[in-house]
Amino acid sequence: MRFQEITEKTLSQFVTFHGKEHLDTAYGQHKGVLALTSHAGNWELLAAAISLSGIKGAIVVKAAHQKSFNDFLKKQRESKNITLFYGKNSVRDILKFLKSGGAVGIVIDQHGIGRDSVVVPFFGRPASTLKGLAVLSERTDCPVIPAYIYRDENFHHHVVFDPPIQHTDNTPEGRTLQYTQWLESVIIKHPDQWMWTHNRWKSAA
Repeated sequence: MRFQEITEKTLSQFVTFHGKEHLDTAYGQHKGVLALTSHAGNWELLAAAISLSGIKGAIVVKAAHQKSFNDFLKKQRESKNITLFYGKNSVRDILKFLKSGGAVGIVIDQHGIGRDSVVVPFFGRPASTLKGLAVLSERTDCPVIPAYIYRDENFHHHVVFDPPIQHTDNTPEGRTLQYTQWLESVIIKHPDQWMWTHNRWKSAA
């Protein structure tokens, strides 16, 4: 609701970056970046902060069921120079965006269905997990930069970029497992800020 206050000039009042050199180095290669993230902290602010910092940024989203709310979200996001890709039907556009050197953020903590998913352990329990990021990373060879945001006790937000994922298994299952293990580490650091209320383990298929 306060997005209108956040601009390139005021960004530092709301957000402090940590490890941004990891993103900047990958982005400077001009071959596209895949940002691994989740519904931890204020993920809307995370996307806005990246784009307002000078990165050509995009996110993969699902349309909200209520049109008026979806229109509101679209307007807010696009006002911060964020390109929006709606689900798996936009793969061709995502590949084109990456080829142009852009950075695409993808969340991995949503339940996956059917052929779009793989089952990997998440906090010791099998969880059906979307494999789109793994497939894109293998297909494009774009670096995968983990990124998350958290709020401190003074209500200031911190955006953290970790070093690029070094893939040790080129299968979708192997890559998705590495991404999930990273997410577990973030939630352990900030368990109160993983705001995802659906049943993450509702099925393993």
